[in-house]
Amino acid sequence: MKIIYLHQYFNTNDMPGSTRSFELSKKLVENGHKVYLITSKRDNHQLKKSGWTKESGIDVYWAPVSYSNNMSFLRRIFSFLSFSIKSLKVALYIDADLIYATSTPLTIAIPAIIFSKVKAKPMVFEVRDLWPELPIAVGALKSSFAKFLALYLEKLSYKNSKKIIALSNGMKEGIIKKGYPANQISVITNLSNTSVYDKIDKTMNLGIIDNYVPKPLDKLVIYTGAFGHVNDVKYLIKVAAVLKNINSKIKFIIAGEGVEKRNIFSMAKELGVLDSSVFITDPLEKSKIPLLYSKASVVSSLFINLEELWNNSANKFFDGLAAGKPIMINYSGWQRSLLEKYNAGFYVPFDDHLKGAEILNKIVN
Repeated sequence: MKIIYLHQYFNTNDMPGSTRSFELSKKLVENGHKVYLITSKRDNHQLKKSGWTKESGIDVYWAPVSYSNNMSFLRRIFSFLSFSIKSLKVALYIDADLIYATSTPLTIAIPAIIFSKVKAKPMVFEVRDLWPELPIAVGALKSSFAKFLALYLEKLSYKNSKKIIALSNGMKEGIIKKGYPANQISVITNLSNTSVYDKIDKTMNLGIIDNYVPKPLDKLVIYTGAFGHVNDVKYLIKVAAVLKNINSKIKFIIAGEGVEKRNIFSMAKELGVLDSSVFITDPLEKSKIPLLYSKASVVSSLFINLEELWNNSANKFFDGLAAGKPIMINYSGWQRSLLEKYNAGFYVPFDDHLKGAEILNKIVN
């Protein structure tokens, strides 16, 4: 089968960020399918990529459409629409049997719907987050007209999909509420390639992070991921500030990028933990995450207190499990239930960093 795979934020293992599409596409190729993956050449992480390239057997087209977590909301919308147009132009030249579109953003469905209609080929839609439920909940979509357009596009995306992939049962329930048949939805949570955790290359250079890896007696708490408005990384800084006077052996490595990075740096400096117990650095390539996690005592996954976020399917959650490390989360939902059921991690209260520090200290000890 020939498959067009649309993903605006596609990453290979030598780039930071989610590699779900990379792993799934590789497996499709191994199973004898031809995959044409259309993505964006967003920033310096894809600097050497241009036009069509071959990535582990996957044919990847890198459209020059910039994107960053630091962009304003309007600039992001422009980026989303620009990618929709450019990816559609590329897709229409491909003779494929099926088109697979993975959100976010929700606008990824636009080229998929048009291709499906023009070529009379089935469309499969993957829902990584319930858009526009989340941007409405956090106040990113404010005007009635913007909400109407987003909700209409969501409805149109579901209506034109032959099948839908949801990343959690909560997402599936949200899609069913919109009127889509339950028997046409499959739940495939996020994932981690466990094989790479079985054969970690301990000679790999982690760059500047090597300077932060603690002494044998120290304990390391790690956060890797976005520094966005919904990612409650500041919670970790507050916890670290409490622990500096209780247990100086606990160190924190925070690796990522995003719109909140400057504020996170400022808070760490203000609370007196920056570069003493808290080390903040740029995101790591995915290939280096297993080695970093192998050095961790605890892996963390954090969100602000918003019930709409409980259905998320965080990459770091699965990477932490693959590394065999206890996971600390400050939100509820299916991930918290899973951790508590199997004693694979622990919950810290989102509204009480003092209690969170106490729980973390007890677990680490």
